[in-house]
This record gives sequence, C-alpha cells and structure tokens, in this order.
Amino acid sequence: MMIGLRATLELLGLPLPDYAQRKPPGPRTASAKVIAAMYAADNRQPKPRKVYHYDPNKFREKRAQR
Repeated sequence: MMIGLRATLELLGLPLPDYAQRKPPGPRTASAKVIAAMYAADNRQPKPRKVYHYDPNKFREKRAQR
C-alpha cells in the first residue's frame, strides 16, 4: 500500500509525509531470531516424544547369530 501512496504523491509532485518516508538501510533493531527466542521463552512447548524405529533386519541378524 505504501508503494502506491509514494508513487501517487511523487507523480503529483506533493511532499511525502513522515509516515510514508522510507526507513534508512541498515540493521534492524529487532531481528527475527531475537523475536523467535522471546516468543519461545514466553510460550514453552512440550518436548517432542521420542520415536522408536523398529528395524526388522536387526532382529533377523540377532536371531541368525544364535
């Protein structure tokens, strides 16, 4: 939406209001990793259950060794 506003105002030759100005390039104050860490700290998730894999070949090998 802002790109349309900026384009319209530039075509009409009107000055851009402060809220339509682009932010200067550079590092952002809050990165996605920081936000994700804060969210994870506030919303504790249960530990995932361990999934045990049954390998029939191992069972056959053990049986053949007897």
